[in-house]
Amino acid sequence: MLTERQMLILQAVIDAHASLAEPVGSKALAGDPHINASSATIRNEMSYLEKLGLLTKMHSSSGRVPTESGYRYYINYILPRYGGLIDRGLSRDQAERVEEIFASPYTQLADIIARSTEAMAELTSYVAIALGPQVTHHRLAAFRIVGMTPHKAMAILITDQEAVENQVFTIPEGLDEGALDQLVHLVNEELVGLPLYEVVLRLRQDYIHYLDRSVQHLLEKELLIQSLLMKLNEERLNIQGTDKFYQTLSEKEEIDQILNLNALLSDQDVVTQLIEEPQTGIQIRIGKELEDKRLKHMSLMTSTIGEEDPANQITFAILGPETMSYLQVAQLFNGMRSAIRRYLDESNELRQN
Repeated sequence: MLTERQMLILQAVIDAHASLAEPVGSKALAGDPHINASSATIRNEMSYLEKLGLLTKMHSSSGRVPTESGYRYYINYILPRYGGLIDRGLSRDQAERVEEIFASPYTQLADIIARSTEAMAELTSYVAIALGPQVTHHRLAAFRIVGMTPHKAMAILITDQEAVENQVFTIPEGLDEGALDQLVHLVNEELVGLPLYEVVLRLRQDYIHYLDRSVQHLLEKELLIQSLLMKLNEERLNIQGTDKFYQTLSEKEEIDQILNLNALLSDQDVVTQLIEEPQTGIQIRIGKELEDKRLKHMSLMTSTIGEEDPANQITFAILGPETMSYLQVAQLFNGMRSAIRRYLDESNELRQN
């Protein structure tokens, strides 16, 4: 375990490096009133931190920069020790930006998630990712089929979480005019209120043999309702801030990193798997802990809201460099979590009344 002064020096190096993106020398820290030590003393302490593998030199005459182990020590031991700063609340600009998101009491959850993700990207200048509730845990609120042309119709599925999805499909040739009405009536009379995964199961097992053969084909071969669920599931993932972050990397001539991130973020399954893990509080993974070589010098901070109910569970993530301001992002996470929890609680009260 480090001494108090060594922890303060490590913290100061990490904070200064995150701000300046340059190696940090002992002279730069000598005026820090919290450290309260001479340049020579700080230099000796930095040498000791380097021997421990928490700092390293870019070259013999340069200042020090944090290593991956240094960042991990900072996250595990320094942030918790000075954790009161995390709970001090949002800055005025952050608070005003969050207040804008929740200004209307009638805003749908999907819009809340999208706006929150956009705000987090804007306030951090990193990539913000949100993974919405698992749609299979949503409950069916309504099902409609609307005719568009003699040969085309639109199926519309609405969930209790106010998610809406539609799918245009071709009407089977020779289909009886009342067959689609029969399907709509059956679903709305027998299956409304059930979780979406159970809607599909009950249709297949209990009701499909009551329907016209052409409608059975739509459900089994064309996967009409399953395609609606797939589209809903694809919309769970929201990624914001890539353009601005890529621009920052481009200015640093980190073109390979841009290509790696673009490939990774274009794969929804990979991104979902990356952030969809059981967790509590704020989780931080750095470099090789992310188990993907494309993220070698990156960090991922994640926070899940609504852990007790999968139908309301939302995971937010910030993807940025190892040098990101962990304290700033943690404060933003806490502020956003509090605001969304209030929204979810108020929404649940409105549904119950």
